[in-house]
Amino acid sequence: TVAARLISSGTKPGDRIGILTRPSLEMTAAVLGVLKAGAAFVPIDADYPAQRIAYMLEDGGAEVLLIQKGLTAPPSFTGHTLFIEEAVEGEAHEIQVPIKPTDLAYMIYTSGTTGQPKGVMVEHQSLVNLAFWHNDAFQVTKQDRTAKYAGFGFDASIWEMFPTWIAGAELH
Repeated sequence: TVAARLISSGTKPGDRIGILTRPSLEMTAAVLGVLKAGAAFVPIDADYPAQRIAYMLEDGGAEVLLIQKGLTAPPSFTGHTLFIEEAVEGEAHEIQVPIKPTDLAYMIYTSGTTGQPKGVMVEHQSLVNLAFWHNDAFQVTKQDRTAKYAGFGFDASIWEMFPTWIAGAELH
């Protein structure tokens, strides 16, 4: 239903969607919903300073922000804001949006320790290669359980989520 809500609000393949959340089931629904809509997600850790959040949304070109209730969008954000909890309500719809391996999957920001954070764009083919390499190297199977520990805006978070999901394992 997140994908359906995004598409009905005008999201198109290739759009960048900010996701501002704490680790939760809503985070998972938002990430997968953005990808299902054919868009790319920009993970934003709720503990980031407001100035960094505003910079990431502007620099990343996000026109939509999926946000967890209880969190606040920066005043400078002029795009559409959608609460994740409301986007997951309703019936599931079959949605098929064609994407290519070279389409953008997500945009993640560097720490910015040497200056302004920089957005790194990752294509679907790179994400899939990472997940399959990880699962092969560490023998991840559907019987495994993985901890979601890294901050949402940190690239290690991607390593925790996607290999686990692709293997059909549990993410805690």
